[in-house]
Amino acid sequence: MVKLAGERYQTRGSQVWGFQLMSNLMRVGDYDDKFLNKYGNALVETEKKMKLPGNFWSGGVGGPNMPKMNFMSDEDFGRDPMTGFMTALANSPDVSTEFFNAKEPQDNAEWVLKERTSFDDTPLDDGPNPALGATGKAMFAAVSGVSDPGAEGVKFQEHTPEQTEAMKRSLAFLAQTENDFPAEMRDDMARAMGNHGEAVHKSMSDPLGSKGLDSGQLMEVSKQISRNKDSYGLLNEQMNFAILADIHTDKAHPEDSLSKPGRTVGFLEEARYQATNDKKDGDLTDATWKKTWTYHLVGGALTPLGGGLMGDPLQRGVDAITTAWLQDKSNEINETAKAEHKETYASRNGQLRAIADEWYKVNSDWAEDPAHEGYSKNHGVYDSIGASANDGNKKAEGVVGDQ
Repeated sequence: MVKLAGERYQTRGSQVWGFQLMSNLMRVGDYDDKFLNKYGNALVETEKKMKLPGNFWSGGVGGPNMPKMNFMSDEDFGRDPMTGFMTALANSPDVSTEFFNAKEPQDNAEWVLKERTSFDDTPLDDGPNPALGATGKAMFAAVSGVSDPGAEGVKFQEHTPEQTEAMKRSLAFLAQTENDFPAEMRDDMARAMGNHGEAVHKSMSDPLGSKGLDSGQLMEVSKQISRNKDSYGLLNEQMNFAILADIHTDKAHPEDSLSKPGRTVGFLEEARYQATNDKKDGDLTDATWKKTWTYHLVGGALTPLGGGLMGDPLQRGVDAITTAWLQDKSNEINETAKAEHKETYASRNGQLRAIADEWYKVNSDWAEDPAHEGYSKNHGVYDSIGASANDGNKKAEGVVGDQ
């Protein structure tokens, strides 16, 4: 089957590749893991030899009369074989993890996330690219072990070392795309960061930048996600789950679980500031920033907290934090973005207060212990988290060289 996929077949007025025919069938079904690995490696190898975009699947051999091959929907013509194959990978998370970690016979993740040039395979001139959308879903499956984040009853799964490695590699390659970061992958990457929320929160809140994930890569990817208002909202809500999970699990040093959220909030604020004030290459900010919020809470089933680590009742805590965040003035960007960092940072206090309130609920006994000064309910906790947020702002500014 893999050999046949690399051959061409004559139709009326055109030639099509076996990869195109087979990949369209792969939009549904469960395929053998070994077959998917061989097929994916062969598909990437073939594409690299074709030297995209010089010889797109939609042209070159077949010419302008390339027939429609996707009869399962009207979203795309089915000329791009990567769409169906990535859909198959999303349905087989274990194989997707292997694919995104493979470096031989070529680096598959580097190709599909960074190097590959997409082309329009849709009936319309605008709208999302199906291949990029499917690639984002496959990437999420690779790093999370979950096929469909919206499926009923889906739960967080403890990560394997291979899934952690796939996350690091995906983050690195997508960060390298900079302003070419695919809009179709913003939500998938936001969910991936929430799924690895513990590691992301540690890295964003680490003042020395030595905890696991690369802070520069996190800043670049967070900035690109933040170009769309709703994707930025999704990322923030996902990180609120990570923050609350940390508050409920760090019993040895409760003071850390109050300072770390401030620095993470500061990090995310800088990413949003960079996204909405980046005029060097023209205004790349999505038009959604000019509109009112349409974002709604999506829950954290695929985060450690939402997956049952701490139980469903704590969803209310995340809802309270996210609701306060949605009301903060720092998220209101109308005709012009905030001109000064100082103005942006001064208007994020609702979210910080809500986090501090949740922290105090969990750690009130510790906070009221005379041995722990500076953590009073109505003053100390707010001072502490506010100072940490300022530290996070400064760290994030340093990451992007904007001091």
